[in-house]
Amino acid sequence: MLAEIVIPHAATGATRAPSAYTYTTPERLAGILAAGQLVTVPFGERLLPGIVWSLDASADASVMGVSATPSEHRLRAIGDVLLAEPALSATQRALAEWISDYYTAPLASAARLMMPPGLLREARSVLRPAEITVAVGATGEFAGDEAIVLGLLRERGKLERGQVERSLGRERARLAIEGLRRRGAVTLVVELPERFARSRRERRARLTAPLDVVERWREEARAQLDGLPTLHGRRGRPTQPEERKAERLLRQLAALDVLAGDHAESVAGGWRVEELRRITRITEGALGELVAAGLLALDSIETRHDPMRGRAPAPFTPHTLSEEQTRALNAILESREPAATTEGADTRRPGGVYLLHGITGSGKTEIYLQALAGVIARGERGLVLVPEIALTPQAMERYAGRFPGRVALLHSGLTEAERLHEWRRIRAGEVDVALGSRSALFAPIERLGLIVVDEEHETAYKQERTPTYHARDVATRLGALAGATVVLGSATPSVESYALARRGVYTLIELRQRAPLAPAGADLTPQPPLPRGAGESEVSSPPVPLSLRGEGESSPGPCNSDSPFPSVGGRGGGDEDIRRDEQLIATGLPPVTVIDLRAELRSGNTSILSEQLLAALHDTLARGEQA
Repeated sequence: MLAEIVIPHAATGATRAPSAYTYTTPERLAGILAAGQLVTVPFGERLLPGIVWSLDASADASVMGVSATPSEHRLRAIGDVLLAEPALSATQRALAEWISDYYTAPLASAARLMMPPGLLREARSVLRPAEITVAVGATGEFAGDEAIVLGLLRERGKLERGQVERSLGRERARLAIEGLRRRGAVTLVVELPERFARSRRERRARLTAPLDVVERWREEARAQLDGLPTLHGRRGRPTQPEERKAERLLRQLAALDVLAGDHAESVAGGWRVEELRRITRITEGALGELVAAGLLALDSIETRHDPMRGRAPAPFTPHTLSEEQTRALNAILESREPAATTEGADTRRPGGVYLLHGITGSGKTEIYLQALAGVIARGERGLVLVPEIALTPQAMERYAGRFPGRVALLHSGLTEAERLHEWRRIRAGEVDVALGSRSALFAPIERLGLIVVDEEHETAYKQERTPTYHARDVATRLGALAGATVVLGSATPSVESYALARRGVYTLIELRQRAPLAPAGADLTPQPPLPRGAGESEVSSPPVPLSLRGEGESSPGPCNSDSPFPSVGGRGGGDEDIRRDEQLIATGLPPVTVIDLRAELRSGNTSILSEQLLAALHDTLARGEQA
């Protein structure tokens, strides 16, 4: 069986490099090799990690037009499997192929985008002594650099190839390693750090005995201390057996005090052993005695690098949607409705792409949140992309508060360990929503149902390093591959997206009004409008907010009737405008006033600031506030 292997380290930025290399599959791997797995392959004089891109069980060397007899044309075999679980899914491999083709980038560079954080960079070529060499234990038959390398291997058990190259130089190291491998003295393998092979774990100490049993043990320990020499005022380590026993009992009592204290209840899963030892200075042996006495247990638990640590996002209650928001939400969710076939099978229709064009404050984020909730209720998952600058703690807490414990964060502010842990959570299906910047596109999300690209016009979605890509366009392609709905949201859409929406390639959804900000169930019924007096001037009337002004409406600002710039639609203020303002004020959003400075100039105001703005500034300063 032949395998096409993509080797990320072989891509140096040149597009001439082959997209994949052909290798044979050893018989020992024939039953376990799968597409997407990470394997080791010989590449020139090195051993490198590679990704199994495809397998062809029907092909052999003759089918590929390669003669198996000349040694210089013989296909080389795959070394070993690094990770049993496929690192890339079929959808991710298809997306990498599209990025490579569309942006004319090496396939290996596109594949690197989707690998676990730091995995390829931290893979190391390692030398180990062969079993026969260890058994013989002799280096007399080797000389020169070979003897030096073999001697170090016997002392340390293994050596990184980089260490040998730094000690002997690249050429001398190459010759020594080749000689040792040719004579069967060493083996060369690729190893990954332990944190990639398994999740990070730590030990926790917790009380297991009832408090009355613990108290009886304390009393017995204090009684023993009464008959032992005191350690007060002593300097240095205890030397006498009685002194060492007294010290051990004191530290055991201190550890029990910490574990049984009121503050221990706030520590989930008990105390970290490392922290407990730092506080009480208890030794491992003394802890073991407490475990043997049945007072406490030491557990090894999986740890999480929580990006939200230190924050406790409050539950975020869904808001009441306006009519516009409801129509937009229904349109997005209907794209995910099951389409029954003639046999009655339940299948999902492709979601399509929606351009959500909404003014500032129109409630686009609330639509995202409720659309995500609808998708999750159907057993699918969501991905939300936001520009890096917009990924504030408040934004993260909003999603984390709506879906507590089910949101993964992926952005450049995380450490590599945190990114890897979030990647593992997503891969294991422990989250329903992945939130992050453009790199979150490549998270291993299964059953993807909704992709949201907020502020889709932002240039921050453009990747400038190879492979260059635009996250908005990659998101639409990912949606097509995964059959997911894609929502592009913006108050000022990009020209490309708006043109595609006008041409019908995307579905255009417009939000022209501000949204209510009150939670679901709140009374947002506007009060009846106040009567307007006949003597009221146009300036004193409440201004119509720009976001609520209909097409052709002008501002009822301080322009007088003889202004040379009349309203386009001939419409001024009115009861409808007042009702709109009252609704806007009820939502907590400020009204907007537009003032024509040309009318101010005609009235004798030569300042660059309007009279209304100057008056507002004076009032603000008089209240002791800043503007």
